[in-house]
Amino acid sequence: MNQILSLYYQKFPFVFEYFNLLRHLFLTVQFILVLIFIINSRSWKNLIFYILIFLSAFTIASFLNNLFPYPRPTGLSYDSFPSRHTTISSALSLALIWQNLKFGLPSLILTFLIALFSFLSLRHWPIDIFFGFIFGFFSFFIIYKILNFFNWFDLKTKQNKA
Repeated sequence: MNQILSLYYQKFPFVFEYFNLLRHLFLTVQFILVLIFIINSRSWKNLIFYILIFLSAFTIASFLNNLFPYPRPTGLSYDSFPSRHTTISSALSLALIWQNLKFGLPSLILTFLIALFSFLSLRHWPIDIFFGFIFGFFSFFIIYKILNFFNWFDLKTKQNKA
């Protein structure tokens, strides 16, 4: 299977690079959506909250990439598990859904598009994407529980102000 995918990747690299560009673009749009929410909320606490979520998701995914050197579908590198894009995106989406559904639902749609194009670009196996969702959830949950335990921030939930 891996050889067949590598053959397609070598034969049509522009298609897979286009899909890879789309997943980067969708993650950038998601960062902009988070930034708009932070500016709209007028709270430096939200800025710190989302920075901590991003850093935890990035750190967990990077640590696991090094701990489990699993090959990508194309076989060109060994940092497939878990999908870093999906981990970061799902952590940010869960935080936005938790705070504001109006911003959270488009973010969740972007997360699914990132996951889809991570697979279509032959950057990740489905198991990498699935565990990216799982580790994204853990990243959000850990930061939320830590901040809640120490009462560092009083983050308001469901800020649906129009």
